[in-house]
Amino acid sequence: MTIVVVAGPGMADDCRFLMRDPLDLRDRQVFYRLKGTDGWTSLDGIQPDLNRQSVEFAYVIRESIDPQRSGVVIVKSGRTRRLDEPPTGRAAKNVHLVRRAEPNGTGACGAVADFGEANIPAASYDRYHDEGRKVAEGGVLHAFHFRYAARKAACHTTDDSSQDSIVPWDPRSNRSQFSFDPAVVSGGTYSQAIAWIGVTRTYASSEGLADQRIELKQYRVDASSPTCVRFRLSGLGRGSFLRINDLEGLVANGLSYVRANENQWSLSP
Repeated sequence: MTIVVVAGPGMADDCRFLMRDPLDLRDRQVFYRLKGTDGWTSLDGIQPDLNRQSVEFAYVIRESIDPQRSGVVIVKSGRTRRLDEPPTGRAAKNVHLVRRAEPNGTGACGAVADFGEANIPAASYDRYHDEGRKVAEGGVLHAFHFRYAARKAACHTTDDSSQDSIVPWDPRSNRSQFSFDPAVVSGGTYSQAIAWIGVTRTYASSEGLADQRIELKQYRVDASSPTCVRFRLSGLGRGSFLRINDLEGLVANGLSYVRANENQWSLSP
């Protein structure tokens, strides 16, 4: 089963189309609606069965710190490979990259060229994002990643490997948020030195997964109301999942703020 990622409308919208009280919408909440229907349903606490469906999603961003910030959302999708499904050889196993040019995507950090879509071997994708290694497909990854406007009018790159904080210790980085391995997302990209001596679980991120897709969506928050990032998925198979990482999302941690954790939803049992 192949997951098809379809370019969604615009860079980001206010959330009025959800027909909800804005005060009831929470940061990092996700809604969906099936093709041909009007109503939006929250993914909170439910187990939908979206197998073989064409689905539109809306990811809610509610900003309380910087009312003028911009950022990038990583939309990860894929499915768990079935036990009765023959394993795919490493050479044939790909991650599908999707990034479309979006309105208002050009700002103080420069123009962002349209990337379109491309496949990259999953082993190379994992080595680059999990271990920080150079790969033969570096040109494709360089074109996929880009410089964007972040908090405090700073310019960041989506694959920046600088760790979030040394004191207190937080080894996460933008690059690690692209991993399909939850341990890398939460614990940071493995150093290249450690990778070379065999400590890392090479290829573990994509082991047992299929139909992996990554889509990047830019956004700019609206100080007066929640912002919604919209995207579509179709051709979802059994065991499909959705994971979202907001590269500029923050959550309170005592008296300071840290990077928000990755969110995950099951889309089909």
